[in-house]
Amino acid sequence: MGLTKYFPEYLVLEVLQRYYVGTAKGNKTIFWQVNRLGQVRTGKVMQYNSATLKRVGYINWVHHITKQKDFNLKQVFFGAHLLIDTARPVAIAEGEKNAIFGALYYPQYNWIAVGSIEMLNLKKLNALRDYQVTLFSDKGKAFDKWSKIAESACLDVYVNTVLENTDLNEGDDIADLVITIKKEQYLTSPEILINQLTNKNVYLGQLIEKFDLRVYN
Repeated sequence: MGLTKYFPEYLVLEVLQRYYVGTAKGNKTIFWQVNRLGQVRTGKVMQYNSATLKRVGYINWVHHITKQKDFNLKQVFFGAHLLIDTARPVAIAEGEKNAIFGALYYPQYNWIAVGSIEMLNLKKLNALRDYQVTLFSDKGKAFDKWSKIAESACLDVYVNTVLENTDLNEGDDIADLVITIKKEQYLTSPEILINQLTNKNVYLGQLIEKFDLRVYN
């Protein structure tokens, strides 16, 4: 998925393993749905542009690809297998990719995903009454829709407003927010300053290389 452009490789690998994210033919990504008993319900297969990390249209299901007859699809939250610890706060995102970005950037939560704006409902939300729940909807209409659902829930649900208070576009999500933050951090980092200076002065670059100089924050 190209996540190592924004996060250390060891951390990306750890999170992908924790969420049982796999790969399919053609460099596609499989988001396995595993329940709290460790049972695999199904897997959603999607393809992403490795440069933009945006989905490029393809979406399918493992049980369709493998042509399983009379398959009874009973979806669970993506990341449902992590809900064993009721003491740890839960964050709900729309898309599976957003849950992965959230787990990388906001690790204080157990991140789960419902799959789309329409997949969150009162029944699913009320099933989490033993947890401290925060909703991270996409910006705009999804925020309004999920806020109304949260108001009717039988538990106290916090709806995060970070995206709503940004200049991001309607429909942008937690992944877009994290990428924007990471890019801004890079543009103000010592590394980019050194790159700019060495592009202007080739001798400075040679000096840094010769003495194996390092940048420390």
